[in-house]
Amino acid sequence: MITIIRFGLFLCFFWAFSGQLFSQENKISGALQKKVNEYYQDYQRFLREGDTSTAGHYVNKIAFLYWEVAHWQEAVKYFEQSRRLYRKTHHYNGVALANSYLATIYLTQRNYTKALESLNQNIQFYQKNRNQEAVANTLVRMGGIYHNQSQYAIALQKYDSAFKISQQLQHTELLQRCREGLALAYEKTGNPQKALEMIQQFDRQVPPAAPQSSLGRAKLEEAELWVQMLDADRREKESMLKDKEKELGAKITELRKIEGEIGALSDEKDEIEKITRKQQDQIAVMNTEKTLSQLQMREKEMEIETARLVRNSVLGGSVLLLALAVAMYLGFRQKRLANEKLAFQNAEINQQKEEILLQRDAIAQKTIALEAAFGEINSKNHKITSSINYAQRIQIAILPAVETLQKSLPNSFIFFKPRDVVSGDFYWFLEKDFQPILANKTNSAGKESTVVRGFQSEKMWIAAVDCTGHGVPGAFMSMIGTNFLNEIVNVREVHEVDLILNELHKHIRKTLKQEEKRNQDGMDMSLCFLNRKTHILDFAGAKNGLFYVQNEDSTYIKGDKHSIGGLQKEDKRLFTKHSIHIHQKSQFYLFSDGFADQFGGEQSKKFSEKRLLELLKTNGQKTMQEQKTVLEETFSKWKGTEFQLDDVLVIGFEVKA
Repeated sequence: MITIIRFGLFLCFFWAFSGQLFSQENKISGALQKKVNEYYQDYQRFLREGDTSTAGHYVNKIAFLYWEVAHWQEAVKYFEQSRRLYRKTHHYNGVALANSYLATIYLTQRNYTKALESLNQNIQFYQKNRNQEAVANTLVRMGGIYHNQSQYAIALQKYDSAFKISQQLQHTELLQRCREGLALAYEKTGNPQKALEMIQQFDRQVPPAAPQSSLGRAKLEEAELWVQMLDADRREKESMLKDKEKELGAKITELRKIEGEIGALSDEKDEIEKITRKQQDQIAVMNTEKTLSQLQMREKEMEIETARLVRNSVLGGSVLLLALAVAMYLGFRQKRLANEKLAFQNAEINQQKEEILLQRDAIAQKTIALEAAFGEINSKNHKITSSINYAQRIQIAILPAVETLQKSLPNSFIFFKPRDVVSGDFYWFLEKDFQPILANKTNSAGKESTVVRGFQSEKMWIAAVDCTGHGVPGAFMSMIGTNFLNEIVNVREVHEVDLILNELHKHIRKTLKQEEKRNQDGMDMSLCFLNRKTHILDFAGAKNGLFYVQNEDSTYIKGDKHSIGGLQKEDKRLFTKHSIHIHQKSQFYLFSDGFADQFGGEQSKKFSEKRLLELLKTNGQKTMQEQKTVLEETFSKWKGTEFQLDDVLVIGFEVKA
């Protein structure tokens, strides 16, 4: 009974002072407000792009920032918003985590109704997914809430349900917590015998120093839920990647169809040129209209001449009747001949006029058809441009976010400058084996607690890749390379850098059917694997190398002479692994040949790999962001008005011992 009283006093003390403990909100620092604004901008950007799942993650980050400084109203606002986004994307592990945090905040505010609503939603989700341990944990939390509201009978039911599940799972810690709750509930419902029985079982099972605090268990549950959410998010990303592969295949088919249509339009263009030549012939016919007006003028002149002759004949008749008769006969005969000639000319002119009108109508119809053809060509060009721009959006979506690299390696940069809209160069990185970063936090009452500050991966792969070709063909190869790298490391679980390059080479040759087609498409690349646990960085390169600086000493490791993919003369293409021990702060650089091969300068020469390595070594003491600025300014100044020959990619990152 003494144990029951001691435990009861502990719970009463916890519930009585938890509101004061958590309600003291700290002021938001300038740095924290800046971080909130950055996350909010990322959330808005991903929401506009339709990536609701990633937008939900950034809202969740904002809620955690407010959680850490005890700004509960803002934390509730953003946790509820992340919960809505996770529901929309069917990310139910994220919904469960948000509900758990909301329940904790509602309890500090004495809002038991909303706290129970959140926990009830989690119960339904855990039961649906058969997560009995999470069901039992949530029932224990609900029992504590009902106990604090003096609803001891309901609290007893919750504890008893959790106790039965814990017995099935043989979960020692859960059984301990259930017995604590049952002992208090039996005491309050007038059954001291059962309360004593629970206490006796509790004393036999767990040493006095074993129990954790309720606050510690809540933090542990939150960390476990977070790990579950990360695992579900990984599976969701893999599913999204497969969907994007299908969508990419459909876009490739559509682009090939558009290429066929462009060929047909080229034939139409030739036909239009023939029509244009016919129009030039018709212009000559149009000139006959001018001849027509001239003939009409001649007709009028002849009529005037005829009238003049008649007048002269009448006047001359007074002189000689015979002359008059002859003159009249000659005049009549001449007039008849003139009229016959005029009638013939009129008929000929009318025929020519009708032909000209028909030709004019034909020209008008051809002009309309020509305008329609030009309109269709413009429409096709617009569709092709739109398709390429959409392909750029797909490529950007497939590339990993630079922010992810900078979160894991804060002092890093990526200088990426495609030659065309889409790029044949691409960067790739992947993290695995995340471990929580734990830290101690002291509240205003001077009590320490353990909190999860974030997660850091133990293993990380980084690659700079240069595919065959530029523009759309190069972009196709970059997407194929990204998908294969993810599959080799995530699905096939190949982690060694030399073996990854070997597997990628096989995939490329098989996918492009290079044994039958004899094409030489492929890629050059530098690949690094960082093991934070062993402080070792492994490197393997296909033609491209690795440059690194340690204690002002620089080293350049050349890649193997073979590319990934292409024609293969040797029996088996193997790559070499190089290992570097990191005992002090080191800077590493990966790059394609685009920067070194760019023509420019006063004599229009290549920049050269030697000059690039010297530039990296000279600026090695600066921060990575300052080094990126130096690279951008140097490349722009060197290129000047010259045409950019190739895609440019340089990756730099710093690793501390």
